[in-house]
Amino acid sequence: MFEDRQLINQVKNGDKKALCRIYQKYGDSLLAMAAGIVRDQNLAEDILHDVFLAFVRNIDSFVQTGKLKQYLARCVANRAIDMLRSKNNHTVNIDGIRPVKADTPLPHQIAVENEEQQKLDNALDQLPAEQRQVIMMHIHGQMGYGQIALCQNVSVNTIQGRYRYGIKKLKTLLMG
Repeated sequence: MFEDRQLINQVKNGDKKALCRIYQKYGDSLLAMAAGIVRDQNLAEDILHDVFLAFVRNIDSFVQTGKLKQYLARCVANRAIDMLRSKNNHTVNIDGIRPVKADTPLPHQIAVENEEQQKLDNALDQLPAEQRQVIMMHIHGQMGYGQIALCQNVSVNTIQGRYRYGIKKLKTLLMG
């Protein structure tokens, strides 16, 4: 959190490298969360870029009251949910999203990973949108149930139920 405060101050002073560091630090997980919610990689990238652009435009009035990643995750989640509402489309297929690895896997490892990712993508596609959103926000966005409840304008109990039922259904789909 201390590093984030320093980076924010540097961005406020016009340091572009500090903004790049924030993007490098949190971009992959925020992108994965957005893609998990909207189920469209290109749209997820647009959402992430929109959020960072808005962040930079409003940096002078930004006051950090918690963890920067959670703030950005909340912004990404809200933007993603807004996009879904405006499009009224909850089931667009995407390619598997995985963090880029420094080491190069062997061909058989790639095949296994691709197959596992496809199974996960198929299982996620079968979840109700509300459950998928909560799972992505909690896992990739590292958002707590209370934060997710505020974003979705429902009770914490509802969010906990959506998460629990979503994980249970994912387990069933992946085991079966």
